[in-house]
Amino acid sequence: MSEALDKILVVIPSLNPDEKFMMLLSELKCTGFSHILVVNDGSADSCAPYFEKAAGKFGCDVLCHHVNLGKGRALKTAFNHFLNAYPDCDGLVTVDADGQHRIEDIRACSLEALAYPDALILGSRNFYQEDVPFKSRYGNLITRNVFHLLCGIRVSDTQTGLRAMSRPLVQRFLTTSGERFEYEMNMLIDCAESNIPMREVPIATVYIEQNASSHFHPVRDALRVYQVFNRYLISAVFSFLADIVLFALLYRILQIAAPTISYASVPYISMCIGILIATAVARLLSSTCHYLLSRRRVLRGRDTSTFIKYYALAAVTCWLSAQGVSFITCHGGWNSTAAKIMVDIILLLISLPLWKRWVFQNKKPT
Repeated sequence: MSEALDKILVVIPSLNPDEKFMMLLSELKCTGFSHILVVNDGSADSCAPYFEKAAGKFGCDVLCHHVNLGKGRALKTAFNHFLNAYPDCDGLVTVDADGQHRIEDIRACSLEALAYPDALILGSRNFYQEDVPFKSRYGNLITRNVFHLLCGIRVSDTQTGLRAMSRPLVQRFLTTSGERFEYEMNMLIDCAESNIPMREVPIATVYIEQNASSHFHPVRDALRVYQVFNRYLISAVFSFLADIVLFALLYRILQIAAPTISYASVPYISMCIGILIATAVARLLSSTCHYLLSRRRVLRGRDTSTFIKYYALAAVTCWLSAQGVSFITCHGGWNSTAAKIMVDIILLLISLPLWKRWVFQNKKPT
């Protein structure tokens, strides 16, 4: 077992550590982890003895940021050092310095990374325990559901700091964007976009003193985390608004150019034809825009077979939109544009996970 752990580097980003950090290092050494890299991310001068002890007593490799640059930057500093200074290690495992990751879980994730070098290993906690702090329970609940909605992949713990990966993945994640806590979410999005498998390993859910030692700011850092989803939302919202505006203009043009389409003076069937034509043309233009944005900017390209599947889904949603708008406009007395907004919002929520999971197929974590 210790021979296998010799192939793993333990990476610990640390900001203002305490005695729990020393206990973690002692347990790691006793377990058989011989390679430990600590990144001092701009800790206070009063914390210097902890890092000196880490290097002296425990033989850790200690890197220092003179100012706090964020967890993402600390991890990338460690990743770069790993690639240059640890050629004999096959992978690494990232561990929080506050003692909330148990040694047996660190070992399990490390061995999983050695067994599955093509996958990102996530140590996943159980947030349904009674002792989980409120902000952690519901923060993770919201984040994982948003991630599932936009990426089409279920990950039970999107915010875990216990992650293990092989050398090729370390090199891959070195170029992932993000400097602070949003970096870890960007890693998951990179996996989703690049079809990198994610494997979840159940771990103990430990919160010491209600997670008082965490440096995660509930407002500032939460905003950074959710900002990473903007590239998904921008393409969807832009194409949605374009679809609505184009529909309103086209339907109005049809009413002026062909008065028989005006539902005030003609049968229901004529109104349906007008709505169908306006919907089809608007959807063709807006969906083409959405496809190009999603394929090139969000998902970094797939093979051309996605084109057929994308427009098959677009055709179905177009037909459903036209039918829904016609029904509500005729029987509910709604303005056609208002009816389309309501119908298309419902269809948007339904289709987002569909085009992520079916059109742009991603592998699910195991």
